[in-house]
Amino acid sequence: MNTSAIFPIKLLYWGAGTENSLDEEPHLHSFFQLEICRTGRIIGISEKGAMALEAGEFWLISPEMPHSFRSCGTSASYYSVKFQVENPGRITVRTKHPVADYHITAIVRLLDSADRNAQLDPVTETVLNQHLWCLLATLNADTEDEKPESPFLLRQKEFISHQGAAANVMRLAEEEKMSLSRFKKHFRRESGGRTDIKRFIDELLIQYAVGHLIYSSSNLTEIARMMKFPTLYAFSRFFKSRMGISPLEYRNRHRR
Repeated sequence: MNTSAIFPIKLLYWGAGTENSLDEEPHLHSFFQLEICRTGRIIGISEKGAMALEAGEFWLISPEMPHSFRSCGTSASYYSVKFQVENPGRITVRTKHPVADYHITAIVRLLDSADRNAQLDPVTETVLNQHLWCLLATLNADTEDEKPESPFLLRQKEFISHQGAAANVMRLAEEEKMSLSRFKKHFRRESGGRTDIKRFIDELLIQYAVGHLIYSSSNLTEIARMMKFPTLYAFSRFFKSRMGISPLEYRNRHRR
């Protein structure tokens, strides 16, 4: 199968980095960027909010999408692959996907074995391009077949938005009138196994916090209270443990 005739890929750049080389300034470009967290944890930031990438997870950044990255204050490593595609179709952005994960693993293996100070040899580059094409084709097909979010997940988001930091797995299960084990099993099924419930709660809270910090005129104490944190210290500690910087520093850097 000649993939280049269907979905031509042109590799522009690939590189490896650590938490010290992340591009923290918001920027955009005319090509795709595939960011793969190799070890540790990094934060990806877009107009939709912040997203934590842990080892093995990826972020596919579409052309013209403003984005930046931030470390969590701990050691991390990543691969960045930049490429152009002709007629890419409508691509979704995901961090987990069963079939896509197979191609991500293959791409990581190729880059692990490559000489980081030299260009890829023609055979390796061809194989890499094929995996990139398959990754895009998988995500493209998944977007076309994607169903609206389930009422179950929407209920969890609504509950967490109202309860803020007071929301926990037990309270969500009680709200659904389910046992804890049944609730967790049901959540895995409804979410397609892409994340666990604790991380789901934490990432929603971070999204809400980022929204308040960027767009709200409320001070940090008021934001902590609105989000049901017992104290400003508890809010700041939660935020910094996941974003690598304090809420005040984040607001100062990103306030519009």
